Order: sequence, then C-alpha cells, then structure tokens
Amino acid sequence: MRSQANTASRLLFLALCTSTLFIQGCGLGWLYMRIGDTHRIRGAKILEYDTTLDRFNNAQNAYRKALGYYRDSLLYDQMSNMDVYHKFGYTFLQMTPPDIRQAKAQFEAGIKLKRELADREGRTDELNETADDDFSQMNAGMGTVTFWTAVATKDEELLEKALKYYSIAENTASHRLKYRGGIMDKALNYFNLIEQLTQVPPKVLSARVYLYRARKLTERGHADRAKADLAAAEEAIDDALIVYPEDARAKAEMANLFFEKGEYKKCLKKLEELLGRRSYADKVEGEILRARALVKIGEPDKAIPIFTEIHERFVTIASAQDEDEDSKSLREAIKSRDANSKVTEDESNEEAALSAERDPTNIRVLVGRAEAYAAKGDQQSATADIDYFLRLDSKDPRLYLAAGKILIELKNNTSAIARLLKGYYIDTKNLALNYHLGKAYQAAGRSDEMKDCFARVQQLDPTCSFAKEVDAYLR
Repeated sequence: MRSQANTASRLLFLALCTSTLFIQGCGLGWLYMRIGDTHRIRGAKILEYDTTLDRFNNAQNAYRKALGYYRDSLLYDQMSNMDVYHKFGYTFLQMTPPDIRQAKAQFEAGIKLKRELADREGRTDELNETADDDFSQMNAGMGTVTFWTAVATKDEELLEKALKYYSIAENTASHRLKYRGGIMDKALNYFNLIEQLTQVPPKVLSARVYLYRARKLTERGHADRAKADLAAAEEAIDDALIVYPEDARAKAEMANLFFEKGEYKKCLKKLEELLGRRSYADKVEGEILRARALVKIGEPDKAIPIFTEIHERFVTIASAQDEDEDSKSLREAIKSRDANSKVTEDESNEEAALSAERDPTNIRVLVGRAEAYAAKGDQQSATADIDYFLRLDSKDPRLYLAAGKILIELKNNTSAIARLLKGYYIDTKNLALNYHLGKAYQAAGRSDEMKDCFARVQQLDPTCSFAKEVDAYLR
C-alpha cells in the first residue's frame, strides 16, 4: 500500500512538473529556463528526502545543471523570461558555499533591463512602486547579497542598504501568495514546494536584518538600543503573517525573534510547527537555532547530535569536491574583511582554495557544538572543537571571543586568556573582547591586567553596559 502511494505521489509530481512546461511563455529561452527549474527543485528535494551519503554532492550537481540551463536560457532570450535572472541568482545562493559575486551579477543584470524597459515606456518614476514580482525578487536578491556581504565583511553600513532593497521588494510585490488555494497551489503545497517556488515575503527578509543588528548591539553591551530593532523585527514579522498566516519563513523568523528575546521555550515550540515543511537549506538554519535553544534550556545532550549531523554535511562536501572559481567569492569577502590584517599573495591563494568545510555555517555549527560540550562540562570535546574552528578561520576575532567565553565557562582561564589575546591583537577596539579578556584576568587573579582591559572598555564606549559594570573595579 505504501509503495502504491509513493508511486502515485511520483506520478502526480511528474504531472505537476510537466504541466509547468505549458503554462505561459514560449521559445527556447523559456524552455531552457523551465528545465533549469526542474533541476533546481530536484536539488532541494534531494536534500529534503534523500538519506544517502551522496545526497549533498548530488544536490550540488543538480544546482550546477540548473545553472547551466539558466545560462542557455539567457543565451537564447534575454528579454522575454525576466524571471530567469532571479532564479539564476538564487541558485547561486543555494550552492554550498553560496556564490555571492555571481548571484549579484544576475540580480543586477535583471534590474538593469527592467529599468531600461521602464525608461523606454516612460514609467521610470513608477517602477519602484508598481507591482512586478520579477522586479521585486531581483531587489530582494540584491538585499540578500548586500546583507550577507555586510555579515561577512562586518561592514554594518551595508545593513541600511539591504533594508532599502527589501523596501523596494515589498513595494513591488504582488503578494500572490495570499490568494493561494487553487488546484496548482494545492499541488505545490502537497509536495512542499510553496517555499521553493514562491517569493520569501520581503517583510521577513527585513526582519532578518533587524534581528542581526539587534544581536550585534546586544553583544556590544547595548541591549537598550537593540530593543528598537527587536520591535522593528516583530512588527515586520507580524505584518508578513497578516498577509501569509501559514508561511513557514515568517514563522521561522518569529522563532529567531523569540531566541533573541531569551524566550527559548517559545522558540522551540515555534520550530516544532515547521517540522517537515521547509527545504533543507532552511532546515539547517532551523536546526542550528533549535540546538542553540536546547543548550540554553539545559539540554546539551539533545543539541550535540544536531550540530554533528550538520557538520558532517560540510565534511562530506569538502572531501568529495574540488572548489571551482564560482565558489570563491564568499571566501574572498571573508579574507578581506579585516583591514588590520595583511595578507601575502601566497596566503591569498591559500584562502581562495579553501574547501566547503570552511563555510561560515559550518563554523557556526562547530562553535555551537563547543558551547554544548562546555554546558555539559566536557572540556576535552569542547577544546577539540575550539581548535577545529580556529584552524578553519584563524583571522576572525569573533571566533577567538567565542573560544574565550567557552573556556571561561569551563574555568580554564589560562587557555581563555591565550585565545582572547589573539583576538585582541587582531581587533584591539573590540569591546566584547576587551571586556571578556578582563573577566578572564579577573578569574585568574591578575588584577593589574584586568584593570587595563576594563579601562580600555570605558575608553572605547563609556555608555555601554560593560563600562557600567566594570566601573567599580577602576575606582
């Protein structure tokens, strides 16, 4: 019976994919785009349902095939199928690691063509306010590229630029998702394709930027200022849920909001609602969040297997593929993010050849697992993961900060000081590094060094909560 049901599902899925070939459009450019769509969907579905060790490499190959067909689509027709530009761009972002440079090129090309068409038709002034889902998705793509670049390079001025792109995306979205309910939409929902084939609500994308900025402010001792961004994120998510009450992406961002507000059980409950409803790439983020929340509520043993499964994904990719030119752009952004570090030509070549194992998501997973091991008092495993992620990226002061905080929790103050000092020499003006280095010196009974660190905290930002806390030690 189960076999028959699976066969029926496959036939229905085939019929659905076939039917899309006859919905609007014509010509070779359109046909190649549709074939590319099937490979892109296949890549996502492999990651969702395949359980073999080859699933990650098979998905990468599917995405590469999609990219090839999208290139052919543009070769035959650059004007009639404008949605190929954002599909092309987003497929680059689905790769592991994502190729920001190539994605940006596609989004920019699509936006340029849209503007040229608007100029010819005399509606340039209306372009940023008129419903046009292709234009909306291209701007949303540019927002995502800008946001990810801001994160990788620590250039937080880019966050406002990302929000502007998302604002244009919101203003030009037709919000077709709110009319969901037809036969085709029900079929898409049955196969869990809604999130694959429909636009992420731009309000949700804006909420991600607000939450990121709120987190950064909190890390710098400005939880009071972070409240404004948390409120903006909550408003954006609420607006998205009014239009799309069942959208998994909006609910996922609500889970992120609960985590940032310290409401970890609410976060876990919201994540439970998303089980079986999201693509693998989204599931990775959701699972990382779930594991971090489990650590926060005192259940690290449940979190460690989650972190390990995701980490093994990147190990599998790293051991099975050579990195090509299309996968270097994020690495290059990370390599050049710190103006204080001088990189020789040899080091640049080495950085450019890094494998998928050094993907920022994998590094976050290793940090999370080290925190989980520390929460259960397993110093050996936590230290092993610390050494691991510092070896993967030895120039990021944030990683030395994370390592130091974990080692302080484990009461290994000597090692904590050593890691925090390395981070400090990379970024001497990092508030949190100076503060936690002072705390490590304090725990080690080295009061003179502690006071030096705390004095720097006050000099760097006398208004932050760190400065207020250390004031008593400097009197």
